[in-house]
Amino acid sequence: MKLKEQLNKLETNLTVHSHIINLIDEGNDIRSIRAVCVNMINYTGEQIKILKAEHHDL
Repeated sequence: MKLKEQLNKLETNLTVHSHIINLIDEGNDIRSIRAVCVNMINYTGEQIKILKAEHHDL
């Protein structure tokens, strides 16, 4: 894996975890935080499918 790809993954991890912490700090309950995470997972999964379909070399 190239360095740029590794950095992008780490930056994504930072963004996701920061978002979750913000949800907690704002006083959201665990169910609403879970719902946000599920939506993020579903969206990311769909984006991965699209990219893989468009770029067969991935």
